[in-house]
Amino acid sequence: MQILRPISVCSFKTELPKMEICFALGTTTDSLASNAKQYRILASTSYNQTVIRRSGKYTPPIWEFDYIQSLNSEYTEERYKTRASEMKMQVKMMLDETMEPLDQLELIDNLERLGISYHFEDEIEQILAFINRKYSKSKEPKIKDLYATALEFRLLRQHGFNVSQERFDCLKNEKGDFKPRLCNDTKGLLQLYEASFLSIEGESTLEMAREFTIKHLEDKSVDDIHCDPLVHHALEIPLHWTIPRAEAGWDVSAIEQLPDYMQIFYLALNNFINEMAYDVLREKGIVIIPYLRKVWTDLCKAYLQEAKWCFTGYTPTMEEHMENALISISAHVILSHSFFSVTNPIEKEAIQCLEKYPDIVRWSATILRLADDLATSSDELERGDVPKSIQCYMNETGASEDELRKHIRFLICETWKKINKGRDANCPFSQTFIEIAVNLARMVQYMYQYGDGHGIQNHETKDRILALLFEPIPLN
Repeated sequence: MQILRPISVCSFKTELPKMEICFALGTTTDSLASNAKQYRILASTSYNQTVIRRSGKYTPPIWEFDYIQSLNSEYTEERYKTRASEMKMQVKMMLDETMEPLDQLELIDNLERLGISYHFEDEIEQILAFINRKYSKSKEPKIKDLYATALEFRLLRQHGFNVSQERFDCLKNEKGDFKPRLCNDTKGLLQLYEASFLSIEGESTLEMAREFTIKHLEDKSVDDIHCDPLVHHALEIPLHWTIPRAEAGWDVSAIEQLPDYMQIFYLALNNFINEMAYDVLREKGIVIIPYLRKVWTDLCKAYLQEAKWCFTGYTPTMEEHMENALISISAHVILSHSFFSVTNPIEKEAIQCLEKYPDIVRWSATILRLADDLATSSDELERGDVPKSIQCYMNETGASEDELRKHIRFLICETWKKINKGRDANCPFSQTFIEIAVNLARMVQYMYQYGDGHGIQNHETKDRILALLFEPIPLN
C-alpha cells in the first residue's frame, strides 16, 4: 500500500452551475487603514429559481451564546493579577538557581505540562542549551538511569536541539536490546515511551524503545492497579501528541450580489481581515492583505472542488483527495494568520516560504486531515458529504475499512516523524511559529481522540473543555 507523497499546492478550475466567482485586485495601497485597498468579488447568479441546499444535519451546539457570555471568573481582580506576577517572579528565581540538571529538567517538564512555560521561554532555552553543551563536551561515559536519560532526550529534542538516539545506547546490552532490568522502572519506562514519539525517520532505536515500553507498560497496567490510571492515559495518546494546556479587503458593495445566506459570512470575513491587516501594518510596517487573500482564495477553490465532486458523485483517488484536502482542511489559513500575528520582525524570506506552503504547514495539515477523516468520515457520509481518505482508499485498493484505518494511523505516525525531524532543519521561521504548527496537529488528535469531538460533542470532549476553560484549578 502506497504512502502519501508530499503534495504540491495547485490551482483548481471549478465551475458550479450558474455561478462564476472572480477576484480582481484593487490598485491602491496607501490607504489600507480606511479600507481603500479593495478586491472586488463579481458574482452573477440566476436567483429566479429556488436552490435546494442539502442539510448538514449537524446536532445543535451545546455552548449557547448567552451561557458563554454569562461566565465570570473571580480571578480577574487586580489582587489576583498581582499575586500571579509575584508567583511568576518566584518561578524565574527558581529557574535561575543553581540546581542539579535533573531537578531543572523536572521543573521545566512540570511548567510545560501545566501550560505556563511560555512565561519562561528565555530561561528554559538557556538551561537546555547549557545541558546540551555540557553533554556534548563531556568525555566521560554517559551512563545515566533510564528516567533521567529519557527525560533529557525528550525535552532537548522537543525544543529543537539535534539530539542523537545514540544517547540510549548506554541502556542496551551486548545484543543491542534494552536491558531486561529496565522493565522494573515504571517511571523510567513512561519517560522512554514518551521520548520515543519524538523519533524521526530511520531511528530504529526509538522504534524499538516504543515497542519495548508499550509491551511492559501494558503488562504493568494489568498487574499493578495503582499505576493503571497513569499508564493507561499515556498509552491512549502520548504527551507529544496532546495539547500541553488542555486578505482580504474585498469590495463591501459586492455583498449585495451574494446570496442572503453568504452575506453575513462575507461581511464578517471582510471586517476581520481588514482589522488584522491594519494592526500588522501599524505595528510591523508590512501590507499583508495580498498574502491573506491568497490563502482564503485557495481555501474557497478547494471547497468548490469538493462541491463539484459531491454534486457529480465522483469518488477521487487518494492522491486527488489529499491534494485538495490538505487545503480544504484550512491548516494553511490558520497558520498564515498565526505567522503574521506572532512574527516580528517579518522577514521577506519567511513570507516567500510561507506562500509556497512549506513542509511544516503541509505536515500539520496532513495530520489534521487524516485524524479528522478517521473520526468523522462515517458521520459526514451520512450527511451527504464527499468521500474521505478511507473511502478513497477503499475504492482505489479494495482493502477493508479496518485495514485502511490501520494504514492511516501509520501515515499519521510517519508524518509525526517528519515534523520531529523538520524542527531541527534550517528554516526561516521562529520556534514560536513552528510550535504553533505542531500544536495544531496536537489539537486535532486531542479533539478527535474519542470520535468526532467537533461535530458530535460527546461527554469526553465536553468534560475536557469544561475542565480547561470553565472550571478553575483549585488553589487550596
